Amino acid sequence: MSEHDDVQLIDDAFGRLTADLGPTVRPPGGVRDMVARRRRTRVTTATVAAGLVAVLPVAAFMGTGRGQPGPDPATVGASADTTGMPSAPSASATPSPSASPSRTVPARGGGPVTVAELTAAPVAVPGWPWTGPSGATCADGLVRLASSAKVSGARVGVVELRQADLDGDAELETAALLRCGHGAEQVVAFDRDAAGRVATLGQVVATTAEMPAIVDIGPRPRGGLTATVADSRTAVDQQRQERQYAWNGDGYGQVGGDTSFPVKQRPVDLGLTVATPVAGPVSGPCEGATRHVSVTFTVTNHSRQVSDRFHLEWRGGAFLPNGSYDGPYWLDTPGHPAQDGGHRGLKPGESVDLTFEFDIDACVTDWGFTTDIRTGRPDPDTGNNHVLWWLRTG
Repeated sequence: MSEHDDVQLIDDAFGRLTADLGPTVRPPGGVRDMVARRRRTRVTTATVAAGLVAVLPVAAFMGTGRGQPGPDPATVGASADTTGMPSAPSASATPSPSASPSRTVPARGGGPVTVAELTAAPVAVPGWPWTGPSGATCADGLVRLASSAKVSGARVGVVELRQADLDGDAELETAALLRCGHGAEQVVAFDRDAAGRVATLGQVVATTAEMPAIVDIGPRPRGGLTATVADSRTAVDQQRQERQYAWNGDGYGQVGGDTSFPVKQRPVDLGLTVATPVAGPVSGPCEGATRHVSVTFTVTNHSRQVSDRFHLEWRGGAFLPNGSYDGPYWLDTPGHPAQDGGHRGLKPGESVDLTFEFDIDACVTDWGFTTDIRTGRPDPDTGNNHVLWWLRTG
């Protein structure tokens, strides 16, 4: 019996073993059972294959009725001296029966799962813990995935696929970043069973109210997955982090990276206006006399965030509130100068009036001042942070 016949018999045996296998989908959950079963299947398949290799050639040979093996390929056409060696029996003149074509056996772990395979039939999609502020739910259970992430409503699409060791067996599985039309993502692990069919291993990570976006995924060098996550679904003012996830024996859990986002300092819009200053009267000549002045500013928080503490910065030469002179600037808490104090923060929509009184030379009849709001937080509208005002008495 030729080596080709042996191989053909083995192929036929595998074909009969897998003749009834069809596409299946594993339900969500049961990740641990799926991994354990998949590993047992690999061991069983290897054992069966080894047994077939050992048994089938012998059985095939015994069923030919020829009784003698064919010529040893190593001695055919050999140039070595064979004097004194018994001659090999000639091969039977009766032709061996021709083998029928073998069927194609599904690959075991047959390469990465492709988008085409993942979207060809419904697959098991785990439930989504959070799907956005609308409160709507994304499709789960047996779901027919779209090949693009451009989906709407409860429909689920594939954003990208990555290959990684997702269950600690040193073999590569497929991680799929899925997106729902309501605005949520999750990463699901997929693999093939022994027959090459796509099966769901489980959910690796999904968006939450505190982590509302998964931007990208990639393999983790020591097994598992690295996910780039964000605290906002919009790129403007978005904080991103890389977090690592891996199989822990029962499921998937975070094994590295931050677990929360830092508190974001959102912009606050403080606006400043000024009323016309009130200058007191002067009796007699102005030389050597002073005039008492009162000026009121209104500060308003136009944003939806509580503001930081703030102060007003004056520019007016030597004529400054309370008759003080502190270089070109004067930093104040209402009522007295301060370098590191300031007024308390304002609630959204809150306003406060700040009145300052000071004395100036009574002979001054027209003098300009500028005042600005200063705070430690960015202000998206700096155009209302500055006022120019005049003291006119003439």
